[in-house]
Amino acid sequence: MKLFEVAELLPVSKQLDIIKTRNQIIRSCQPFVTQIGKDNIFKAGHMLYRGSRVLHSQLTTSETFTDRRPLDTPPIIHHLFNEILFKKYGVKFRSDHVLFTTGKEDIAGTYGHVNTIFPIGEFKFLWFTTSTDLYLFFLNLIEDDESFNLITQRMKLTTSQITELQTLLELACETDHSIDELTEDEIQLLTRCLENVILFAGPKFNVDLPKAIASGHEIMVHCKTYYSIDTSEIIKPTSMSQFVQSHTE
Repeated sequence: MKLFEVAELLPVSKQLDIIKTRNQIIRSCQPFVTQIGKDNIFKAGHMLYRGSRVLHSQLTTSETFTDRRPLDTPPIIHHLFNEILFKKYGVKFRSDHVLFTTGKEDIAGTYGHVNTIFPIGEFKFLWFTTSTDLYLFFLNLIEDDESFNLITQRMKLTTSQITELQTLLELACETDHSIDELTEDEIQLLTRCLENVILFAGPKFNVDLPKAIASGHEIMVHCKTYYSIDTSEIIKPTSMSQFVQSHTE
């Protein structure tokens, strides 16, 4: 493959050499590269996509931040999901240095301009085998009578507790309420419900990243810094394997 042909496929930057850029990703994102394979880092079906307000025409280094504000999830549900996941995995996967990604470019596109994401250095990730989006999965479960009954049976709730839970869920799904409005008993009841939702979603922590990407499901990536680049700037899949084998470290 001629270099000018590669440049036509991947105009990462007028200032950065293409080969140097690839090697930079391979060096800086070693844990990620190990997970998906060096020959797959720019191959469709192996990339992480993220919808963003900014489209990066060249490889860009960014930092993640704490106290992420959700786009759609109401504050109470957001808070409780965060606490449950932190207790189980040691990471606040809804807010703390987290990127919400997917292996499906069209899904990422519903949230903005599509950039391809490469976590720099050590990272952790969480995805769900039966849930494309945890909040939407939660809504579907509680709105489906059969699924909701299964949850309450697992929780071994009385009739009065089920009624109370339904009332609490209605309140928690509104965007103008906060966790501070609830009593400890109410928080506990909602927490038990959401723990079952997460269980039904089929959580996978730090395992099977290629399967997670192929599924198209939501993948929460915990990292401090990351590279991003406009997906359209990425080399075409048919040229990927040959190029990487012949030009990377």
